[in-house]
Amino acid sequence: MSEQSEQRPLSWEYIAAFFDGEGSIGITTRKNSIDITLAIAQKDNNALENIATFLRDEGINGARVYSEHLGEANDMDHLAILTNDGIVSTLAMMAPFLRIKRVQSIASLIYLRSQIIGDEYLKIMNEETRAGRRAGRIHDGDFPFTRREGIENVRRSSMAQACSTYRTMLNSPEFKKRARLGAVERNKMRGLVTRNNILRLLSSDHKDSDEISLAINRSRHQTNLLLKEMYGLGYVNRERTSLTRPYGYQLTNKGRRHLTDLGNSSVP
Repeated sequence: MSEQSEQRPLSWEYIAAFFDGEGSIGITTRKNSIDITLAIAQKDNNALENIATFLRDEGINGARVYSEHLGEANDMDHLAILTNDGIVSTLAMMAPFLRIKRVQSIASLIYLRSQIIGDEYLKIMNEETRAGRRAGRIHDGDFPFTRREGIENVRRSSMAQACSTYRTMLNSPEFKKRARLGAVERNKMRGLVTRNNILRLLSSDHKDSDEISLAINRSRHQTNLLLKEMYGLGYVNRERTSLTRPYGYQLTNKGRRHLTDLGNSSVP
């Protein structure tokens, strides 16, 4: 583009003319779908930065300029649009003003909007390549889906594979062994935490098993098992004042020393 043309006020007509001369539509075929990129290559970084600013001001997401260093004499700057939404919006705004790249731009736009299947899109782009209006290779493949359908098929396939892998892992003897051991360790850890909470609860005053059960949010049966174990370890004493009342518990000196070892500075 000449220096005089670069001084013209930026507009979509100007962007389209620039893209006709210096732009490109890239294609990458994937499983069931096709990725499309939009780029402009130029040695004049200022021109690309001005276009990128215009695009961002127009609400185009993902317009970025970056440099490709191929040797001092061959350095090239590129303007790329990095989001599908940005590519769709840019193609839609340029389409009325394009000449050389009009057909391939409209084909890319309607494919991105899932209005044609991938095979139809590649046929159009290959014809543009053969006609010399597009650089690049001829693309082959089997893409009988719209873009949305292709992406959804890949997603479903990936989910199915992940589920199959997960089921295989779950059913393996090694995983079951690790899961059992992990559950045992988790239960042990929860039990230790609950025992220490009971000891801290008793550090200020003695309480009966019902009061303890309510405070630690455990069933009476679970609480009684823990208290029986701590009684056996010598951490608590228990007494019953009548046959109708639950056992009352209080800390022993051993229980207090255990709490001190845990770093509980509130224990006298």
